[in-house]
Amino acid sequence: MACGMLTPLSAQAAMFPVPGSGVPYRFVPPEPFLNGRFISTAQLSAQLAACEDRLVRTRQGSGQHVPTVVIVGASFTAGVGPGSPDGSWAALLARHLGWNAVVYGDPGAGYVRPGIHRRGPVSREISQLDLRELNPALVVVQAGHNDMGVPAGVEQVRVRQVLAQIRAAVPDAGIALITVFAGRLHRPAAYQTDRTIVAAARAADP
Repeated sequence: MACGMLTPLSAQAAMFPVPGSGVPYRFVPPEPFLNGRFISTAQLSAQLAACEDRLVRTRQGSGQHVPTVVIVGASFTAGVGPGSPDGSWAALLARHLGWNAVVYGDPGAGYVRPGIHRRGPVSREISQLDLRELNPALVVVQAGHNDMGVPAGVEQVRVRQVLAQIRAAVPDAGIALITVFAGRLHRPAAYQTDRTIVAAARAADP
């Protein structure tokens, strides 16, 4: 698999701690970045659409059924870091599985946080995709890191809502949750957010 339908854009962004603000990071809005150069969102969308069309035609011609994985989330899902859609962990996972991928990410998004492009939170990202039509075998939600500092009760409610949203659309799909990335900074807050998400998810969908 050469690529997936990566939406809305891959980006580079900077993250800076904001001491005493109650918000773990300040996000600098990224620009579309592909194959080592900055391009317009329209150019990126056209390239990704053409890539997806080639994949679909190839698979239709082979008559092979290829499962679909839907991945929603924040900056790492959007492609921040590698600098190109093909290098994101989501694209690498889809290639490893040999599956078609529909990927939707917004830096800064979480179960509560809306993200820098206001395409989140993840419940809104999911609502932008027609899960019933896509009928994925697996839905992966990468969220929580940006929700550090959110009250546990609020986070739990949002996690349960997201799981209910997925289950209502695709009852038989597998669900995987990726939570925080605990580095040297904010480690206690990261672990607390992780425990909150895991507990809420297990209670909602054992």
